[in-house]
Amino acid sequence: MKNEIIKPAFVLFIITFAAALLLGAVNVATKNIVTENKRRAKNSAMSRVLLYTDDFSEEVRTGNDIGVISWSEGTFEGNTVGYVIEVAVKGYCGDIVFLAGIGENGMIKGVNVLSHAETPGLGAYADSNKFTNQFIGRTGGLRAVKTGARNENEIDAITAATITSAAVTEGVNEAYKFYEELISEVR
Repeated sequence: MKNEIIKPAFVLFIITFAAALLLGAVNVATKNIVTENKRRAKNSAMSRVLLYTDDFSEEVRTGNDIGVISWSEGTFEGNTVGYVIEVAVKGYCGDIVFLAGIGENGMIKGVNVLSHAETPGLGAYADSNKFTNQFIGRTGGLRAVKTGARNENEIDAITAATITSAAVTEGVNEAYKFYEELISEVR
């Protein structure tokens, strides 16, 4: 009776061990490919929020998990055209991570959501162009409103997702404050 339990358990252990080794080998073999794909995707997103760039400086990490995470300078033919600032904020269902591009003229050039865990069909619209394009051409001091944006500093909140809208808007404000501090240090 003991052999009836030990033999199948040993076979199951061998199968599990072999599967773990195979999974580990695949992970090691694809690690560089995954890293390169993430880098390309981020560079593409950076190019979308700060147009007319031909190069980005190496990303500078701030050490934060929430708030401003990193920043990079965008250049065209060696001249600074603006900065891309990566921000993480607490949304309704979890962290929302996005890039904000701010030009040398101090205007927001674009916002691109990299990842979120917001409710599908509601807060998930935070990555839609209809929402993010509202930030273009604006400066800091913005606020999300449910009643329809009427003033220069107001952003139309996503219907039924005001927490998400307010979180992204606050994150854009944080990016803008960081930009102002960064510019005062650089100049």
